Amino acid sequence: MNLRHDYPTASPSVQLLWTLMLILICACTTTILSAGLMACSGIPPEELLSFNTPRATAWLKGLQAVQSAGIFVGPVLMLMLFSGGRAAVPGLYVRVPLGKICLILAMMLCLLPVINLAAAWNEGLKLPDALSQAESWMRQKEDAAQALTNAFLNTGKVGGFIINVVVICALAAIGEEWLFRGVLQPVFIRLFRSPAWGIVMTGLLFSAIHLQFYGFFPRWFLGILFGWIAWRTRSVWAAVWAHFVNNFAAVLTAAMIHAGRWPEHADRFGSAAGERSIALMLAVTAVLMLWFVIQKPVEKEVDIRPTESV
Repeated sequence: MNLRHDYPTASPSVQLLWTLMLILICACTTTILSAGLMACSGIPPEELLSFNTPRATAWLKGLQAVQSAGIFVGPVLMLMLFSGGRAAVPGLYVRVPLGKICLILAMMLCLLPVINLAAAWNEGLKLPDALSQAESWMRQKEDAAQALTNAFLNTGKVGGFIINVVVICALAAIGEEWLFRGVLQPVFIRLFRSPAWGIVMTGLLFSAIHLQFYGFFPRWFLGILFGWIAWRTRSVWAAVWAHFVNNFAAVLTAAMIHAGRWPEHADRFGSAAGERSIALMLAVTAVLMLWFVIQKPVEKEVDIRPTESV
């Protein structure tokens, strides 16, 4: 199969197979590159994995940037290079009006208390006793991921904050949205012959790939939200902006808590019983903003049939 000529008109299953193959190639290449960089760092593995020294944290941030670019951005660029650009990721070429961008940013800020509430609920879920070993394993993985996150976010320097914005906010938002909403979601929509199912299943994969059970459902909700925004606006960049502001809020909140300017509970605002009425009001406001974002329907419905090559 010639990727350049056949991908745009291929069946969704073949497109998915090609995409997964490119992801696998990029993931393997990125893993080898990351291992080489770790060896070149000169930092003992036990120090690198302890997350408690400045140089270890700096190298881990660099590795995070490499992995985000390689695993998420890499497959999209390869697909665009070998299949003709626009035909592979048409949503990258649709601009979002400034007014809608502002609404998206405000909407995501209003949704933060609801997301925190959902996260608190998800963290309290208990598996049946028969799955206690699996639950213990998931808890260990969650604790390790949280330790790494805290090492990244707890910085009192302006330079560290800027690096977090670039790596955790911008690069993660661009890479993940390009791949999930730009490439995989259109394929899943055609595969399931339904925009709704395509968006839900892409969101499910988006949450599952993070390997964090105790944040699974809030992240799935966000994946569905990003997917719906991208589909209704026909632009991947609308989802990128929504993803960016969600991550930026976490980075900013952590920095302000670390600096002692905000209370320690700020990153969980909305989860306490006395804050849920505020979370509900903000959620209603967010829904109204979302309505204005997507009130203009797409000019052309998603075609579940293969498109003709140009």
